[in-house]
Amino acid sequence: MTLKHLISLVLAALVCWAAILCGCTQSDDVIFNESNAQHINVQAFFSKSLDSNTVGVKTDTINPGDSVIFLTSVYPSKAIRSRDYFWTKDGEFFAFEYNTKKAIFDPGYHQFNFVFIDFFGDTLIDTLHLYVGSTPELDNKNFIPANNTQYIGVNDFVNFAWNVYDPDSMWDMSHHFVLKQAKGYYKNPKVLVDTILYDANFTYRKGFEPLGAYEWSVSVQNELHQTAQETIHSTLYTKGVNSEAALFGFVKYNSTENTIPLHLWMTNSKSTLVYDETLSYARGSAISIKPLNPGDYTLYTMAKDKPDFNVDSTKISIVANRVLVLDTISLEDTTPPRISIANSLDDTMDYSDTLKFTIKDFGSKVQEKRIKVALETSSVSTFKFSNDTLFVTLPELENSWSTRIISITAYDYSGNKAQETFKINPHKSLPEVFSE
Repeated sequence: MTLKHLISLVLAALVCWAAILCGCTQSDDVIFNESNAQHINVQAFFSKSLDSNTVGVKTDTINPGDSVIFLTSVYPSKAIRSRDYFWTKDGEFFAFEYNTKKAIFDPGYHQFNFVFIDFFGDTLIDTLHLYVGSTPELDNKNFIPANNTQYIGVNDFVNFAWNVYDPDSMWDMSHHFVLKQAKGYYKNPKVLVDTILYDANFTYRKGFEPLGAYEWSVSVQNELHQTAQETIHSTLYTKGVNSEAALFGFVKYNSTENTIPLHLWMTNSKSTLVYDETLSYARGSAISIKPLNPGDYTLYTMAKDKPDFNVDSTKISIVANRVLVLDTISLEDTTPPRISIANSLDDTMDYSDTLKFTIKDFGSKVQEKRIKVALETSSVSTFKFSNDTLFVTLPELENSWSTRIISITAYDYSGNKAQETFKINPHKSLPEVFSE
C-alpha cells in the first residue's frame, strides 16, 4: 500500500468518527444547565378516602384489623420520570403503589415511609406514624362495692375496685373516677372526688352524711386515648344514727309539665300522721323523708289542687339503718278538658263580634297551641286563649242567614283530648241579606 492510499484511509476514518460523534451527542446534554433543574416534592398521608383531594393526616390511631388508606402527592406530577417508588413499614417493603389500602393487624407503633427515587437517583422520603391498639374493656358487672350497697357507715373507709382488660397487653390505662351525692336525690349534688387514677382501685377516707345516697362512676381509656365502650355507674347508701332509716321516692306522672305541686302525708300502722308536706316536685328528682323509725307506714301522694289526677297510696316497711328507694309512686290524669259556651250550659249561641268559650282542666294545663277551632270543615285561626277563656272572631258570619256549626278541640298536657261541637244561630234572615 502506497503512502497516498494510507493517508486516504486515515482521513476517511476520521470523517466517520466525527460523523458518529455528531449524530449521537447533543451539546446541551453534555453540559449541565442548572436553570433546567426541576424541583420535586413528595408527600404521604393517611386518608378516609382514595380521593387524592381529601385532607389527610400524618399520624393516626386504629384498631387491629382496621383498613388504612395510604395516599401520596408528587409535585409537579406523578408522571414525572423516576427510577422507583414504594412504601416501607418499619423498614421492610410494604407496597409498590402510589395509593393503597391495607388492613393492619399487629398492635403497636408503626412507621411507614413513602420512598421516591427520581431520574437522577436522588431519594425523597416522607414518613407516617400509625398506632394500632385495641380498645380497653371495662367489666361493668363485677366491681366493689356492688350497686345499691346499703349500710355504709358515715366514718367507714370505702374501697372501690374494678376490672379492666387490655387485649394487647401493652398500653397504660387511665381511670376517670367520680364520687358524688346521687343526682336527683339532692338539689345541688356535692362532688366528693373527681380524679384520674392509674390503678383500678380507690379508697375513700373522708366520710359521708348519714342516710345519704351516693353515686360513683368509672370510665377508662388507654394511652392512645381509646376509650372503653363500657362505663361503671353505681349507687351506695349510708346508714343512719341510732337505727334510724330514710325514704327516697320518685314520682311518675303522665303530664309533660316539668314541675307539679305535690301534697304528701304518711301514717304509721296506728293510722297516726307522722309526715305532712306540700312541695313543688321537679321531674326526675326524689322526695326525701328522714329520719324514720323502723316500722310499717302508708304514704299518700296527690297532685295538689289538681283533682283530675289520682291519689297514690303505697304501703311501705322501713328497716333500721336502711335507705328505701321507691320508684312506684304514680299519678295519672285521664280526664280530658271541659269545653263549654262561656256562662252557659247550652250548646247553641247567638252570633257576636267575639264568641266566648270556656276551656277548663283540673289536672294538666291547656295552652293555646294545643287548641284547634273549625267552622264546619274550615280551620279557624282567629282565636286567642287566656285565663280559661277562648275568644273566637268570625266576621264572615255577620251576614250569615243559616245555622253554622263550630267545633273546638283541646288537649291537656297529659295528652287527653276533648272535642265539642256548638251551633251558632243566624245573625240575619235571608230576606235581610238579599235586601242588602
